[in-house]
Amino acid sequence: MTPEQKAITNAKSLFAQLNDGDQLFQSCVSQTTSISQLVQYVDEEQRKHKNKASSKLLAQFQRNTDGLQSLSSITELAVQVKADCFCPLWAPVKLILQMSKSHSSVVYHITAMVEILTENLSRMELYQNLQRDPNMQTELLQIFNDVAGVHNTAIAIELAKQDVLTEYRREQERLRIISSLGAANMREAHQRKPQAKAPNTCEWILSHPVFVQWDIFESEDAADRFLFISGKSGCGKSILASSITEALKQQGKQTMYFYFSGLERSQQDADNLVRWVLLDALRLTSDEAVQSTIKSLFSKGDPTSLDLWGAFGTIMAESETSMYLVIDGIDECQDSIRDPFARLHGIISCSIHLKTVLPGRSHVFEGQTSTHWIHVTNELLQADLKAFITTETQKE
Repeated sequence: MTPEQKAITNAKSLFAQLNDGDQLFQSCVSQTTSISQLVQYVDEEQRKHKNKASSKLLAQFQRNTDGLQSLSSITELAVQVKADCFCPLWAPVKLILQMSKSHSSVVYHITAMVEILTENLSRMELYQNLQRDPNMQTELLQIFNDVAGVHNTAIAIELAKQDVLTEYRREQERLRIISSLGAANMREAHQRKPQAKAPNTCEWILSHPVFVQWDIFESEDAADRFLFISGKSGCGKSILASSITEALKQQGKQTMYFYFSGLERSQQDADNLVRWVLLDALRLTSDEAVQSTIKSLFSKGDPTSLDLWGAFGTIMAESETSMYLVIDGIDECQDSIRDPFARLHGIISCSIHLKTVLPGRSHVFEGQTSTHWIHVTNELLQADLKAFITTETQKE
């Protein structure tokens, strides 16, 4: 392919991009505003930002373009004849300058292109007699290609910038919501538990018939989607809860974890639980509706307990994804024990994709209903005890 053919091919390709539904570009094709007027406007904007170097460069560009206006028809003729497309050379130049309005940083980068054009504009008068020369026409096509290419690059950068700004604003809003929720950091509490677990312990729970049945069982009945794990103090329920959480996550299941603690003020009542769950929901999904639901909680000040649980219920009811909620130490909750159970039962009844694990001491489950219940006995812990002894012996 000859240089002329290559320039023609590039011109056709670039013109197709310029002319594809770009209303701003079309207005630049037809508008009567001159390059000099636009350069003057941009120059004034630059002066506001005291960018003297750029202002001088733009002024020089304006002076040179005054003489070049009469030659524009030569360039446009070359583009139209060789590339078989109607597109005034100045249209993309106008568009680039239009885009720079009130954007000093954009102007700064555009001046790099302007500088190159400025250095060569004065020479154009020497080429008037060469307008029919193939090499000259190839160079004129290349001018169009360079200008149109800068336009396409500027558009791509602008679109990318908008995407980045949109994502930045979304992240800032998410961080504001996180701060407003004021939830305790459960990830840190959860991560400490597996570190304290001896190797090869807590594995029995994953193969326990009741656990397996609960995990695979599909039901609209809330009682079928609760898993109670009861046991006396010190039997390892908290380590077990974290082990279940990790196992579910490793299986690719969306899992939320909360740990009630009588020693931590931010982990003592049901509102602390729902604040963390709402926070975790932000992490697990990019759904705009979730963020909007949580954001609306704070539109009228600090939300009530009813507001928080209502938002949680809305998010879970609208979710199409299976979700697991592990709530450790339910017996440590400072609210009336009926309150968290009643609220959770109401949420699960409306959220067919939600399952909940509740480890706690036996008395907390009195009067509660669940199809699946595991009581941690010494027999179930035999394997864990042996694994623990083996690990400790090997340390000596």
